[in-house]
Amino acid sequence: MLEATVDEAIDFLSGFADSKSAQRATASLKLLQEVGLGYLRLGQPINTLSGGESQRLKLVRHLAEATAVESRELRVEDNITPVPGSGPSTFDPRPTLFLFDEPTTGLHFDDVRVLLQVFQRLVDAGHSVIVIEHNLDVIKCADWVIDLGPEAGARGGQIVAEGTPEKVAECTASHTGRFLRNILQPVADDVRRRTAMTKPPDFRLLTSAATIAITGAREHNLKNISLEIPRDQFVVITGVSGSGKSTLAFDLLFAEGQRRFLDSMNVYARQFVEQMPRPDVDLITGIPPTVSIEQRTTRGGGKSTVATVTEIYHFIRLLFARLGTQHCPDCQLPVEAQTRDELAKHLQSELKRRGDLLLLAPIVKNRKGFHTDVAEWAAKHNYKQIRADGKLFDTSKPFRLDRFREHDVEIV
Repeated sequence: MLEATVDEAIDFLSGFADSKSAQRATASLKLLQEVGLGYLRLGQPINTLSGGESQRLKLVRHLAEATAVESRELRVEDNITPVPGSGPSTFDPRPTLFLFDEPTTGLHFDDVRVLLQVFQRLVDAGHSVIVIEHNLDVIKCADWVIDLGPEAGARGGQIVAEGTPEKVAECTASHTGRFLRNILQPVADDVRRRTAMTKPPDFRLLTSAATIAITGAREHNLKNISLEIPRDQFVVITGVSGSGKSTLAFDLLFAEGQRRFLDSMNVYARQFVEQMPRPDVDLITGIPPTVSIEQRTTRGGGKSTVATVTEIYHFIRLLFARLGTQHCPDCQLPVEAQTRDELAKHLQSELKRRGDLLLLAPIVKNRKGFHTDVAEWAAKHNYKQIRADGKLFDTSKPFRLDRFREHDVEIV
């Protein structure tokens, strides 16, 4: 199963429509398919994925939670405490702020279209999406654009323009606006149709609950800027390289969101989480729980795969355990449950046919130590013998194994 691609796995699991675990696995697999990862093998190691694939893989896990694809029963079984930005986890269904760092890097134009559809699903589910991006196809689809600059480094860190894509395109001082005009002009009919359907609200008149307000931001090269970012919208932060986009998104919004989340935890829990430093800003208000999806390799160990990171592996394992029939790997006979009386009757017949048998209870498996306590416990409960590393020992005599070697100990 782990050799199958996502597309092949969906076709296979469609034959188990009555199984809840199959339905859960299929729901997660379809999310992978929707973000353009249908070609990945479920057993593909995480370290073989590109940066764009890793970012979309993390997005799938959060998207499953954000759109309530998984059942409430699953969230209870997971029993995971959410730590913002710490990788796949189970999140509270309340509105969340998602931060993306140039998610279109390395993507084909058709993949960008798929990604924009995913962003829209998050917004429709009541979440806020902020994207750092230069791709004009993404910028023109945003509900709100923040253009930083006017140049890089010390000459950047200021707000050049902000508003709808059409408003930014009208700004003559904006580098982004100049290129945005060229791409918006050929599709003026589509722009008029979109603005007629939903007139852009005056975000300056919205209440503080509907915006994220940043006052006096001086982190890195930001020049004491103040701005409001609309909530429950698709927002793009753009500008020339080095103008302060990542600083605004990650060093301000994500750092403050994580810091406030940790403040709600007790001191004991906080000591296990590395807290980001407090950003150099006067005030940030209206920020919800924050998830950071950067262009780093998806977190996971050396044995992590596409299936384990998205937790599809657990559903598939449950499916085979419940619907499959176990067989003995040696004689190929099916494994069947037996009552205590049936088992005793079977052993008695084996005794008559084969002679004496040893019934062993494994206590220690591949563990170092003296293990004298095992012999003492066995003797106390009237067990006459134990077997250690294949040799029988009398429990009435002193028992002591090599402390620095691994042992297997069983009670007869």
